[in-house]
Amino acid sequence: MAKIYDPTDIKNLHNRLNKLMGQMKAIDRMIDEGISSEDLIIQVNSVKSAMHSFGRAVMEKELAESMKKCAEGEDPDTVFAEFRALVGRFSDLSK
Repeated sequence: MAKIYDPTDIKNLHNRLNKLMGQMKAIDRMIDEGISSEDLIIQVNSVKSAMHSFGRAVMEKELAESMKKCAEGEDPDTVFAEFRALVGRFSDLSK
């Protein structure tokens, strides 16, 4: 698939990733601080949710790009097959 991100998209994705990395570092510190398992699991779920949101943002951008390709005359069946494959990969992430 072609590169579809403009500078604003790239900045937003980097911001999301930086937030995720900060959350992961916080979890690492919490382990050393002896935080409870329940609190660790709460933080793990927070990271999972943030990662899912990151993936959803990528998927939304790809959907918009797929629609644009169809409007520009690309074969809808080919565009749909590519998007469906990406949806499959994204769905695998939630396991």
